[in-house]
Amino acid sequence: MRSTVCLAALVPLTWGLFSCTKTTPEASAEVDPPIVDAGPPCPGAGIQKGPWVAGVTRTSAIVRWETCGGARALGIKVAVGASAAVAVAGTVAEFTLTESFEAPLAPKAPKDYAGPVWTHEAVVTGLNAGNCATYTLDGDASKLGAFCTLRAATDEISFVAIGDTNPGLLRTGPLLPFAATATFKPDFVVHLGDIQYYDSRLETWASWFPVMQPLLSLGGFFPVLGNHEFENSTDFSEYFMRYFAKTGFSGTDRWHSFESAGISFIILDTESPMDDASEQGLWLNATLAELGARKASDDYRGAVVGFHKPFLTCGDTYDNPGLLALWEPRFVAAGVASVLMGHMHGYERFDHGGRPWVVTGGGGGAIRDPSQNMTRAYCTERTKGGAYYHVMRIRSEGTKLHMDAVDDTGAVVDAFDAPLLRGPKSL
Repeated sequence: MRSTVCLAALVPLTWGLFSCTKTTPEASAEVDPPIVDAGPPCPGAGIQKGPWVAGVTRTSAIVRWETCGGARALGIKVAVGASAAVAVAGTVAEFTLTESFEAPLAPKAPKDYAGPVWTHEAVVTGLNAGNCATYTLDGDASKLGAFCTLRAATDEISFVAIGDTNPGLLRTGPLLPFAATATFKPDFVVHLGDIQYYDSRLETWASWFPVMQPLLSLGGFFPVLGNHEFENSTDFSEYFMRYFAKTGFSGTDRWHSFESAGISFIILDTESPMDDASEQGLWLNATLAELGARKASDDYRGAVVGFHKPFLTCGDTYDNPGLLALWEPRFVAAGVASVLMGHMHGYERFDHGGRPWVVTGGGGGAIRDPSQNMTRAYCTERTKGGAYYHVMRIRSEGTKLHMDAVDDTGAVVDAFDAPLLRGPKSL
């Protein structure tokens, strides 16, 4: 929701609850000063969002965070494994947000203020494949996180997948403790889109970050674009791109790929055209062809594809049989092990083409009906479905990906394997 602005004073007013009256010298001997929105509170180092890891390679990682006061560049302290922490200098860029937004159904939620903010970035370099590190921010050692660099094909990997997070509904937060356990420590997170919901009128980016910080602190954050990343004219450009750009290493900020432990991850954008003639389609065809040519190579184990709007679902949203028919045979030819999708607020697993296609849109948005359209022909292939809030824990184990769907009580509501082409490369 946009903040209400008193046009007479040309300044924003707190929470949009006001009366704006014109006072003239004839009506009053004294003119009251305009009510000025003082902006966000900015104590200490002014760190108001983050930190998070926006991108990792085999030798580097990008740590980002946002401050609300001043342009002084801050850095981080990084410890790789058991080694002593070392200082890494950061850079800072000022950015002016053009509109203010608030959560009218959650009046205590902090506001996203128009005006200047400072986006900080520290690039950690000189690492080796599979290095895991912890870090803290200068100015506030309580702001911390961890990351692992992308792994060599000789390694195994663990990661988290989640979709459609809406912390304002109070169902996302209870899931996050189950994203990592004593025996499951993910390298990174793949988010299947609809990251934050202004439309729910219950949250802002300022309220989203504190709830999501346990997930952001686990490792690299690789987001898929969903329809709720375009809720207003500034959401994509002023928030998504500023927070999460440069997470991929082939393609664009809207679709890209990366590889870890010999497994390729392909992130697609269902808000953009995906036909053969489109820019994304041309890139995807080339990417799949390259993977297909590597199917006999001992350093390629298969691929995972992630996108937001599902090609197939028995739930209460539409499917896309045209794109399913176009891309599914090419996924098989390229060695894709599993496809992860969001958008339908619930859980579904299909055994389609000999591999699991998973709708994992139960990250906190209001749960919908996952069985509203069971008459669709491919719904005979659905092996599991339910109205679950859940997070996916996924790890490679030799010639398979083991995948658990875990609900907000910590119960595993589904467990299955996806076939990889081979195990890790021999040393």
